[in-house]
Amino acid sequence: MLMMQETIGEQRVIEADRFVLRPIEMSDAGLLSLYVGDKRVAEGTRSIPHPLVPGVVEGYIARASAPDRMEDVWVMDGSQGEPAARGHEVLGVISLTHMDRNQSQLGYWVAPAFWNTGLASEAVRAMVEARRCRGAFDCTQRQRADLDLYSEDGLSHDCGRHPHN
Repeated sequence: MLMMQETIGEQRVIEADRFVLRPIEMSDAGLLSLYVGDKRVAEGTRSIPHPLVPGVVEGYIARASAPDRMEDVWVMDGSQGEPAARGHEVLGVISLTHMDRNQSQLGYWVAPAFWNTGLASEAVRAMVEARRCRGAFDCTQRQRADLDLYSEDGLSHDCGRHPHN
C-alpha cells in the first residue's frame, strides 16, 4: 500500500512496501560514494563516471537539493522506524529530470547487493502511483500515468499499463 508521509523541502516522502523514497541528503554521501564507485553501477548509467572523482557525489547532492533544481532525487531507504533512523540502509536512487511539456525523465540505479530483488520495479511503481506532476504531488488535473521505459538497446518497456512489470 502506498502512503505519502511528510514533506522534506519541496519533495514528499513516498512510502513503498519495503522502503521509503525520501529526498537525498548530504548525509547520504558516504554510502552513495561506495555504491556509485562500483564499476558495475557506473556502467549501468550514462552519468556516473568511473573511476569516481572525489567530490562528484557531494556536488550531485548539492545540485539535487537546490531550490532551482531541474531534477528531483529520492533515495530508496530501507531503514525501518522513525524518520530519524532513516539513511542507514541506502538501497539505491531514483530521480525525475524535468523536461518540457510537463514531462519528466525517470532514472534509477540500485546498489549491486540488492540487484534482482525487484526494488527498481517497486520504486518506479511508487513514483507512478504518487501521480507525480512537475514539482508537486497535488496535480490540478488528473493525468493518466503512461510510462514507457527505453533501455539502452532501444527496446521499449511499457511499465505504466501492465501491473505485473
